Amino acid sequence: MNQVNRLFSAKVEQYQNLLAEKKAAVGLESSSFKQLLTRQLPQAGPGQASPGLERDELAAPAPVKAEPVHVPQIKLETVLADPDYKGLIRQAATAFDLDPALIQAVIQVESRFKPEAVSRAGAMGLMQLMPATAKSLAVSDPFDPGQNITAGANVLRQHLDRFSDLRLALAAYNAGPGRIGGLAVQDPDDPAEYAKISPAVRDYVAKVLDYYDQYSQDQLGEG
Repeated sequence: MNQVNRLFSAKVEQYQNLLAEKKAAVGLESSSFKQLLTRQLPQAGPGQASPGLERDELAAPAPVKAEPVHVPQIKLETVLADPDYKGLIRQAATAFDLDPALIQAVIQVESRFKPEAVSRAGAMGLMQLMPATAKSLAVSDPFDPGQNITAGANVLRQHLDRFSDLRLALAAYNAGPGRIGGLAVQDPDDPAEYAKISPAVRDYVAKVLDYYDQYSQDQLGEG
């Protein structure tokens, strides 16, 4: 038994010596290799890439900050008390000497009576006020039905005063007074003159006039 133990101990010592030689050959015992194994990467600061990481190495993606979405708040009491905004339309019509049915028609074509409507161009609310227009008229909330209808009626009145023709005023409401004024349409009853206005704008005017006729027959506020 003693002889067996001596042989086993000799084999163990032989393997230990062999292992030490292998470690020395590959540098496992060197201090630089130990430091490499235990080195920690410096922590990256905000918005910086981690030092030492290549582009194709796996890394946790940076969190994406979602931009807040503006949801216009429509005054509930306004909608409940006047779901068709007839009271607000009458007030604006009186203030700017307009036919209430005309304001109704513009709202129908512009937003289909959706006070939260926003166009691709950025027009807002029932009468689709552009941001610059809303700002020039001191509209603090273009999605508020009262402010929007009042401002829209104001703009429509200005166009009627300038162009003295309902078709041209509506065209200006849709395309802008500068553009329509630049066309210098002298007589909108003349097909050649009226054709100076683009087909899309003329189509808009026709739609408003069609609804205007319908709302006029309905007698706003009755029924």
